Amino acid sequence: MNMYLGKDGKCAIPSMTATHATVTGLAARIEHGYKLYMDNFFSTKVLFDDLYTKTIKCYGTVRPN
Repeated sequence: MNMYLGKDGKCAIPSMTATHATVTGLAARIEHGYKLYMDNFFSTKVLFDDLYTKTIKCYGTVRPN
């Protein structure tokens, strides 16, 4: 089990942001019908689309920028 202790810039790779990598890493062990609720710090359209391809539904506020 992983616990998020704060923003970690080391986990970012060129194709995704640090927050995207953090959520993806924390959600690595869940798939198939799970639901994630998050605040607008983590939620982006790209992240939601990525998790949707893994059959994980996401709910939260997405900022327009």
